[in-house]
Amino acid sequence: MKKNEPIQFLCFKLGEYFFGIDVMNIVEIVNFKGAETPPAADGEQFIKYNNRRLRVFHPGQFLLNTSASASVDYRVIVVEQQRKKIGLVVDSAEEIIRTTPGAIRDVELAETDLRPDVLYGRIVQEQKTVHLVDPEKMLAVVMIR
Repeated sequence: MKKNEPIQFLCFKLGEYFFGIDVMNIVEIVNFKGAETPPAADGEQFIKYNNRRLRVFHPGQFLLNTSASASVDYRVIVVEQQRKKIGLVVDSAEEIIRTTPGAIRDVELAETDLRPDVLYGRIVQEQKTVHLVDPEKMLAVVMIR
């Protein structure tokens, strides 16, 4: 990929942090509202997705050093990497951030609850820092759970 070639990330919120996943790895965003119970925060859960069972996780399990659960209105981001799909239960997932690879900065985690093992960089836009998730590393972490 060229240094100035545009790249897009789906930005999602988890607690006080913003994360981004390359849109090339996003299959769909599934919305759930109030009365529907979010998948449990601990352990793996499944939802029915396209007439199949989809494993869903709270990404706080592998992105944060603390636990996090979804809000009342939440989304499940369906992520695909190497022909494997998982669902991520997040507070919101509504913004596409456009940038170039040259604008991606190194991961900087001093005094945060973030875990570096599934992150590969960060971008700063509009006074917020978006931590970039490596889908391949993320999938490796969740598949060994």
